[in-house]
Amino acid sequence: MSIEAALSTLMVCCSGLFERVLVLAAKLATSLATVSVAT
Repeated sequence: MSIEAALSTLMVCCSGLFERVLVLAAKLATSLATVSVAT
């Protein structure tokens, strides 16, 4: 595998991971918001 191909694969994996982290953070923020409103 060439370096360019390895780098592009890594970028795709990282962006997918980043998206997942963002989604998790958003879910966490909304659950925290509902908890703070409830109390």
